[in-house]
Parts: sequence; C-alpha cells; structure tokens
Amino acid sequence: MVKFIKVGIRIGVVILVLIMIYGGITLAIEMVQSKNEDINSEYFSVIDDIKVSENRATPSFLINDEWRYLGGYGRLIIPFVQPGDSVAKAQGQDKMVVYRKGKLGRYEVLKEVDL
Repeated sequence: MVKFIKVGIRIGVVILVLIMIYGGITLAIEMVQSKNEDINSEYFSVIDDIKVSENRATPSFLINDEWRYLGGYGRLIIPFVQPGDSVAKAQGQDKMVVYRKGKLGRYEVLKEVDL
C-alpha cells in the first residue's frame, strides 16, 4: 500500500513539473510574439488622454479619438507621460520617443524608451 502511495506521489510530481515547463515555454513564446508586435507597430501622435482600467493593469491612451493599448511601451512610459505629450515610434524599431511641448511651443524630446 505504501509503495502505491509513493508511486502516485512521484507521478504527481512529474506531472506538476511537466505542467510548469509547458507553462514557462508558453509564456516565453507569448512574450516574444508580443515584443515582435510592439516592434512592428508604428505611432506618430499626440496623446489626448490616459486611463488605466481596473481589470487590466496596463494603460490605454486616447490617440486620434481612439483608445489604444501601446503594448510594452505603455507600461514603460506611464510614469512620466501626460496628456498633450506626443509619441513617435517607427515600424521595425524598438525605440519610442516621447515629446513634450516646451516654453516656445515646440515639441522637445522628453524621454527615449527602449523595449
């Protein structure tokens, strides 16, 4: 009887380890795909408003009358970006530049963010 319990525990541990490995691989694949989507996106717009929804801990940005999720960049720029700032990101690049209007009314580089 004890032998069956030990075998059952070993099988359970093996199954648990396999599930954890599968989960880790799946998460890594999704992260790579998400980063590729972020890199292939393109933004050249002024941010009109910002909101962070309760069920999604990532910010959305009102750009050209459309709420947009900026992927990993949104999480990186939320500490300092504000409505009226401009974001620029060329397709295929992993760098986003945030601009803010200066005293003379011209946009100046506020921060460059790498994904």
